[in-house]
Amino acid sequence: MNMEVTTAHIISGLIGGLIRAIVGITKDQTFTPEKFKMRWGYFLTT
Repeated sequence: MNMEVTTAHIISGLIGGLIRAIVGITKDQTFTPEKFKMRWGYFLTT
């Protein structure tokens, strides 16, 4: 497989996952910026 294609797939997957995480955070009904605490371990593993 071509290296440029593989790199493009990895980058697009990371961007898609980041967008999905941001949408999930903003859709959470209990979201309040004052009480929000980022769970980095969970975020990075999912």
